[in-house]
Amino acid sequence: MKLSSRERKKIAYHHHDVKAGSVIMRAGTVTPERLEIESEDFCEGWNRVRNCDAGLLDRQLRGAGWHLFFLAEAVQAVAVGGFDQDTVQHATARLIQRSGPQMFNCFEVTQIDYRHLLGVPYVHVIGHARHVQRDLQIGSFASRKNEIDRTTVASTLSGMEELHSWRERDLDREIGPGHRH
Repeated sequence: MKLSSRERKKIAYHHHDVKAGSVIMRAGTVTPERLEIESEDFCEGWNRVRNCDAGLLDRQLRGAGWHLFFLAEAVQAVAVGGFDQDTVQHATARLIQRSGPQMFNCFEVTQIDYRHLLGVPYVHVIGHARHVQRDLQIGSFASRKNEIDRTTVASTLSGMEELHSWRERDLDREIGPGHRH
């Protein structure tokens, strides 16, 4: 569906918006150290990469000797609602849920369409699972699952250590350092 110029003006994109080319990466995904990936929480267990799109991420990974695999099978989802980022993000979260059983650590949004059905607006989002890894050949389902399980546990432990550290600093402020038992 083509949008009128008035509708296009209503959809003002910002640098933090989900759009075609956006990459959603599983929290804790291992990437080369020299790669500076900026991300923000997107949905449970997933972050949206803020500082590059899929094409740039692919080039950066290849430059570091890593790979960003593209899976040909498209995943689709819709969300009923206005032509805004909340609806796009809701549909994108559904895409990620649908691709979850495949055990890949990335997802690329490849197309966003704004449509109407009997006067009801909805957003149709298409995407592809992606996978970041060092090896040239994509790992088996079992190896991808083990990698994701390890990074999920490491990410959870890291978050718990950070929480514990914050709690200790708060206690030090309240009762003074060295007064805890």
